[in-house]
Amino acid sequence: MTTSSKIRGFAHQSEIQQSLTLFNRERLSPTLGGIPSIEPIHAPSRNHEFRMLCKESEFLQEDLAFVQARAAQAPLEAEAFIRWFEDLKQTGPGQGDPLFP
Repeated sequence: MTTSSKIRGFAHQSEIQQSLTLFNRERLSPTLGGIPSIEPIHAPSRNHEFRMLCKESEFLQEDLAFVQARAAQAPLEAEAFIRWFEDLKQTGPGQGDPLFP
């Protein structure tokens, strides 16, 4: 779960991220299979792919909106901006995240 997800309190974000991880692992893993463009198109798999891509887009739009709102709070005056930016080390999203110790 991303830190921004935790901050926003969306418990469902973990489930969404896990399903997107599985989908993208399958979709992006190299294979020795046939060339996708000549394989028959299976409607159920294309519907699943479409739903997952929509879910991924929605997830990214939610995170983008959160980041944009947070960035809009940044001061415009140089010294105040530097203080705000440096304070992110202590108060910003990502604190305590295993990816950013």
